[in-house]
Amino acid sequence: MAEIKLNNDGFAYIEIGMKPFEGFIQKKVEFKLDTGANISTISKEDLRQKLGYTEAWITANTIEDSRLCVNSASMPSERAYYVAIPICNVLNKKLMNWPFYIRPIGEVVTASDGKEIDRDYNNLLGLNIFSYFNFEFSYSTGMLKINSIQKPYIKFSMISNQSIHEVTI
Repeated sequence: MAEIKLNNDGFAYIEIGMKPFEGFIQKKVEFKLDTGANISTISKEDLRQKLGYTEAWITANTIEDSRLCVNSASMPSERAYYVAIPICNVLNKKLMNWPFYIRPIGEVVTASDGKEIDRDYNNLLGLNIFSYFNFEFSYSTGMLKINSIQKPYIKFSMISNQSIHEVTI
């Protein structure tokens, strides 16, 4: 079991170990747990700066998922694009070729309040990962308790070569 302190806004941030390629050193990237999101996202900035991917690699390996549109309260619906990260470690789960969604490169949208917003997501962990965990928020103590489970409570369709494995710690 893992225990994570919630911040003052009630959000849980979780560090994920990611390897851009099999031989590279694992890097830690911070993600916000978003229980309202069905997908997990990563910013282009973190793909470039923390994981070392080039803009050319991101562009060449970004795949449009025509089955999925992303919605939010402040912005119009948009088509989802993803990059499959070769290896990720989330708590005691090893994710192989896991899709992290990004917005189309270089596009800007106008929010409902009229402000222009860069279409680059923040790093969010959604239910496509957290359906493999039981989690319990305790706002009175400011803690999040997370336990790994064998089978997801919500089953999402997988992309080719995507898998999830238990890791012995």
